[in-house]
Amino acid sequence: AIQNGFSALITTLQSDGTALPLYFSLVYGLSSLWNNEILLRMLSVFFSIGTLIIIFILSEKLFGTSTAYRSAIVFSLIPFAVIYAQLLRPYALLMLLFSLVIYLLVEFERTKNNRILIWLTIVHGLLLFTHYQGFIILASEAIYILLRWKEHRFKPLTVLSFGVPVLCFLPWLATTIAYITTKSGAFWVKVGLDTVPYLFYKFATGM
Repeated sequence: AIQNGFSALITTLQSDGTALPLYFSLVYGLSSLWNNEILLRMLSVFFSIGTLIIIFILSEKLFGTSTAYRSAIVFSLIPFAVIYAQLLRPYALLMLLFSLVIYLLVEFERTKNNRILIWLTIVHGLLLFTHYQGFIILASEAIYILLRWKEHRFKPLTVLSFGVPVLCFLPWLATTIAYITTKSGAFWVKVGLDTVPYLFYKFATGM
């Protein structure tokens, strides 16, 4: 679909429903400049390096330099992180945006700077158009904010950092609903509370 043009790419993604458009749009843009597989895979490498840098900076701010180095080493040795850094898939971008969400949320709690909310809104939107797990990340973040709303005096403007991205996603919502309703039995694992330990083990060990 990438070789047939951008409109064909979006049409394919909408009809298939298994992937969201952001990462593959980036791949399309890069391939239009130089259609080389190694170059295209470098996108995931750069995203993974970015995640590593954010993990280091965040760990250093919260726990000190020695912990930051340990965190970076642990991340670089996680099997799935190594695999995602090599794939033509959106997972490395998802990790980068997830780490950015945590970093920005920590900074907003510390400074209460509205400019951080603007960046958080942008990252939320990018998450929703990168992978369906972005919704899980946003839901988890929203629960965290609600539990600590009074303690940290989150501003009502925080709600907009969630609402605006969701509104922007509405044009793609029909595709998402169709995918869930027609292909719900095709997922690689049945999701339930009993599968959480299994998923944690798989993602932690890569086995």
